[in-house]
Amino acid sequence: MESHVHGTYNIPLVAISIVVSIFTSYSAFNIAERVVFHRGSSRTLWIIVGSCVMGMGIWSMHFIGMLAFHLSFNVIYDSFLVVVSMLLSICAAFAALWLSTRENITTSAFIASGLFMATAITGMHYTGMAAMIIPARIIYNPYVVMLSLLIAVAASFFALLLTFRFRQKSAASPHRVKIAGGFLFGIAIACMHYTGMYAAKFEMLDNKPSEMFALPAVNSFTLAYLIGAAAIFILLLIIFSLYLERKFAVGLAELNEGRYNFIFERNPDIVCLFDTKGRLLRVNPAAVEITGYPEEVLLSTPILELVAPGDQERVKDGFRLVAEGKSQMLEFSLRHRKGCFLHLNTTMVPLIVQGAITDIYTISKNMTEQRKAERALVKSEANLEEAQHIAGIASWDWDIESDTLIVSAEMCRFLGMNPPDLKTALELSVQSVHPDEQQSIKRRLDDVFTQVGEDSFEFRTLLEDGTIRYYYGDIRSEYSSGKPVRMFGYLQDITERKQLEMQLLKATYAKNEFLANMSHEIRTPMNAIVGLSRLVLTTELPEKQREYVNRIQTASRSLSGLIDDILDLSKIEAGRMELEEAPFDLNRVLLDVSDVISLGAADKGLELVFFTAWDVPGQLIGDSLRLKQVLLNLANNAVKFTERGEIVIRVGLLSRSETSATLQFSVEDTGIGFDGELAPKLFQPFSQADGSTTRKFGGTGLGLAISSEIVGLMGGHFQVESKAGEGSSFTFTAVFGLQGEQDSPVWPDGLGRFKVLVVGRHRASRELMAESLAATGLRVAAAGDISGAVMELKASATEGKSDCDLILLDWDAKQAGSLQLLQDMSEVPSLAGIPYILMHHYFQHEEAASSSRPYPPLGMLEKPIDHVKLLAEVLKALVPEERKSSSEERNSSGEQAPATLSQDEFKRLQDARILVVEDNEVNRLILRGMIEAYDASVYTVGDGKEAVDTIAHAPSEFFDMILMDLQMSPMDGYEATGHIRRIERDTPIIAISAFALMSEKEKALEAGMNDFISKPIDPGELIAAIAKQIRRRSGDMASFIDLDALYHRLNGNGDLVCRVLRTFIGEHEDFVSQIRDDLSSGNEQGVKRRIHNVKGVAANLAMDALFRCAQQAEASIMKGQQAEIAQAMDKLAAVMNLVLQQAAMDAEKIGRQTSTAFTGSTSGNLPALIDELDNLLCDNKMSALGVFAQISGMLGHKPAFKKELDRMERLMAKLNYKEARLALAEITRRLDTEEAT
Repeated sequence: MESHVHGTYNIPLVAISIVVSIFTSYSAFNIAERVVFHRGSSRTLWIIVGSCVMGMGIWSMHFIGMLAFHLSFNVIYDSFLVVVSMLLSICAAFAALWLSTRENITTSAFIASGLFMATAITGMHYTGMAAMIIPARIIYNPYVVMLSLLIAVAASFFALLLTFRFRQKSAASPHRVKIAGGFLFGIAIACMHYTGMYAAKFEMLDNKPSEMFALPAVNSFTLAYLIGAAAIFILLLIIFSLYLERKFAVGLAELNEGRYNFIFERNPDIVCLFDTKGRLLRVNPAAVEITGYPEEVLLSTPILELVAPGDQERVKDGFRLVAEGKSQMLEFSLRHRKGCFLHLNTTMVPLIVQGAITDIYTISKNMTEQRKAERALVKSEANLEEAQHIAGIASWDWDIESDTLIVSAEMCRFLGMNPPDLKTALELSVQSVHPDEQQSIKRRLDDVFTQVGEDSFEFRTLLEDGTIRYYYGDIRSEYSSGKPVRMFGYLQDITERKQLEMQLLKATYAKNEFLANMSHEIRTPMNAIVGLSRLVLTTELPEKQREYVNRIQTASRSLSGLIDDILDLSKIEAGRMELEEAPFDLNRVLLDVSDVISLGAADKGLELVFFTAWDVPGQLIGDSLRLKQVLLNLANNAVKFTERGEIVIRVGLLSRSETSATLQFSVEDTGIGFDGELAPKLFQPFSQADGSTTRKFGGTGLGLAISSEIVGLMGGHFQVESKAGEGSSFTFTAVFGLQGEQDSPVWPDGLGRFKVLVVGRHRASRELMAESLAATGLRVAAAGDISGAVMELKASATEGKSDCDLILLDWDAKQAGSLQLLQDMSEVPSLAGIPYILMHHYFQHEEAASSSRPYPPLGMLEKPIDHVKLLAEVLKALVPEERKSSSEERNSSGEQAPATLSQDEFKRLQDARILVVEDNEVNRLILRGMIEAYDASVYTVGDGKEAVDTIAHAPSEFFDMILMDLQMSPMDGYEATGHIRRIERDTPIIAISAFALMSEKEKALEAGMNDFISKPIDPGELIAAIAKQIRRRSGDMASFIDLDALYHRLNGNGDLVCRVLRTFIGEHEDFVSQIRDDLSSGNEQGVKRRIHNVKGVAANLAMDALFRCAQQAEASIMKGQQAEIAQAMDKLAAVMNLVLQQAAMDAEKIGRQTSTAFTGSTSGNLPALIDELDNLLCDNKMSALGVFAQISGMLGHKPAFKKELDRMERLMAKLNYKEARLALAEITRRLDTEEAT
């Protein structure tokens, strides 16, 4: 039968268990604090010690409590479970300490740790209970067990919270907290234990199982020894922890003291330690260094004696307040040992030990240099303000994050406002800025604010008094993390500069107008000089006079070039230079350049080389004249500055697209060169490398400046390389459009089987020729002299025959090298018979051909060598069947000069009627001479009004072409063209002007003209333009003079017709002016007499149109209608002008065609002719003119009769036969006298 057993407690042991629990808990918390504040291996050590102390303490308290519980029978304990319970207690302590070391603890981890700790403690208790070996069964009250578990959970969370508190640096009174925590946690553990004991009920067993005593067991005495051992162990651990704590505290104190001393001694600022009375106890080395006083002086001198008098009271108050526990910061001046004062910024703090102020600690920063810098900064800012004011520059700075705008005083003055009026930078765009520009400025500010980052612009401001000022602004923004944080900039007052610019623009415009006008005024007489001298050169001249005229031509061309340069420079400065976009042939441009400079280069003995890479497109779109101008300028300079050697002009391809190509041009010479640093000066107007260059070689210094600007307009740039004494290289690039698709050259197949040897003493020439030919696939070798050539030929000979198929031989007359090579080759069987092409200068042709006659060349090429012609000749020599290759076709297509006319064009110019409208008589003469050379008929008028009247009164479509000068008065070419277009819509009109401006050409084309030519006029350009534009009339038109009728009336005597026409011209060339003078003076009778006279003459000379106009004029005068008279007079004047000009042209043509049949003397017929003439004159017969022509032909070559013959011709032209008979009598008398002698 079972019965319950009740136990009793030994109160002293219970008390001991509670004390052990409290003491253990306090020790555990004390160790937990160490754990929190240690790191690394020391932390691990403290965790282990703390786990053992806390775990074994709780375990000891539990088994002391078990020993305090007495039953009616002996109790022994299972040793295994005893050990397990101890380990569970240690694990619970370890969990708590380990968790306290974690940096980041989540709520779930905190709860899990608390539950684990509570479970381990509870498990330890009930495992210890289970370790009891007794003759009874233990029955637990579940509710009380649950209560014990809750107590364990609460105790665990309490312990964890208290441990986390140790991690807080602000924890108040940690020692008291540990005592209270230890007490409460110890009581909680004891309560949990005794609650668990209370939950146990013991029921005795009737039969004691024998196995109960078979287990390893621990009796009460042994357990007591174990508890004692645990207590000793705990004590040892506590002593050990105290030792460690002491050691740690001493080390920490030493460390702190070391740190303090280090900070004190090594601080760069002045560090001092005062007592509460203000006496200096200690100073650091920086104080000695900064103040200049030795340490003993500082320590023995009251601090106030070193403080500036004005700061002593403030320093005294500072010490007093710090002594009261109030930290202070103050600035004062301290006297340096040298007598100057240091400015110190001092922090004063009290040192508190156990609640009492023991010392005063100060740190003083030497602010002397900073204050000097601040004063300098203030002064600098003042200077900056002054400088900004003087320079007219203002600045502003906007801190976007704080929305603070800082502006200079000059800024406020600029905008006419005060700093408080400016809130943000954006207000700069809406206040004071001119209304017309506000939106633009705001937009630019917004752009900089949001995306651009920086911008600059000009704007105007409108001040309250109506004043307008001009400013240049530069704004920038700074970003951080993709956001604008700062915006700043400056303004510069450019009002005076803008006003000056406007004045300069006006001055530049005036200068350009002046230059244009002067250009026109100079070109007009210069055109006369160039044209007349050119016409003079077509006549027979003595050699000396021809030399003089040639010099006039050269000087005129130089003057024309100078005027062009000045005009170009003016256009460049005004930004008005425009480039033409027209198709052109690059090869043609290079040939033109060659034609111009080759003569000068040859005269100086220079080798001129042109090299164009094969991949360079030939048909381009651009301004060929400007390209030619740049190349000529560089090439002429190269010729001018090179005395010996060679000049190389290269063209290469840099890049190419479907529509454009970038080409690189270079002109290289072996001339005088110059230092490289002088290169930038070359491109400045009116500048050369140095003054000696100008004195020795001349020049204006405009060419390169203009060329540089032209190259810039072409989308390129210049590069110059030079070395004094070695030569120069001028390279520039330019971009041109392409004329459609252009195929690359296609070479005949199999050229690689041919070998060509290039022989020449000029390195660049032979190397470039070799390079050009090698690109086609030919095998090419080069030699610089005779020996080198012979060695090359012999070395390449195999089996007694040279593999060289062709030699390109440079003719060298001075050194006779070419002949020597040919002779040497003829003496070597393997070299004899190798064909060669001879290359020579134009003036060497006869000499080269004559000298090489013993060894006739396969062909001859004139220098400078064109690479297309060269290849054509080489292919002709090597591959005769390939003569019409693509390369040769390209050459043939580019060789026709612009002035060369086709047969059809020449026919169109023959007998064409061209009206020249020009107000300068000399220019009219020149134009007539240029055009009549092509058998065209040229009519001229003096101004636009005359041109309009001429077109209006001439038969419809009488003229095939009109050449119209633009600058005339009273009616210029533009207005005249407008009137003419209302009369003759299809007659081509070509403008002629001395204003060589693109805008002038555009204006002329807009006015209705078909083309434009600038003065001085180039004959080839003029004729080419006429041939291009002329439109011949559909059928034969009636002439103003019926030559057939006139020939019939004068018995077919051409010489007499010529004389009559010239006499008519002489008598009536002033007819129009005389009629107008009579009309203006009211001499009606004089007008009637002149018109009647001209009507009769016109009838006699078959001038039907003039006869009809004279009739109409007479009829209008009879009617007396002024308007009708004026119209009739205008028509008569216009027709008379045309008749006079046609008479002059017909007389000139007849004079060239008629040969005088009576150049000898048939003296037997002369008396009969004189008698016949006398009879005809007596009868007033016009046939007398024919007889007189025969007599004049027989006697005109004799000087003795010339004067009377001329007089008689004039008299007969006036039909004054009476006076003519007297002149004839004088001629008869002289003849009789001559025969008598």
